[in-house]
Amino acid sequence: MLSKKGRFFILHVFLAFLAGVLVLLVARQGYGIHVPYLAAVLSGAGLGWLQPRKGWLLTIVQVAVLLVGYALFMDQFVRKDLAAFSVFGSVGLVLVGGLLSGVLKRNL
Repeated sequence: MLSKKGRFFILHVFLAFLAGVLVLLVARQGYGIHVPYLAAVLSGAGLGWLQPRKGWLLTIVQVAVLLVGYALFMDQFVRKDLAAFSVFGSVGLVLVGGLLSGVLKRNL
């Protein structure tokens, strides 16, 4: 039987997966780079805040979803050059957002 923390972690992994899909969907439309970057920073910061000690695992899950999703659905992006820039830039922003919010939550 999983403990309460284990159940919450499983739920947060599911949220990380959904956040990665959301960033991919926003990047797929090709409106610009600012909206996917904002979604990536906010999702990374939210994951780091939810799990201050294990948030890096959640950000790794989200980064994997971003990279695998881009590789699998590359043909469906409206503007491929803009989508590539948005997705690969979002990888760094997810990691930085998760790190900063996790450190902030631990120190508060």
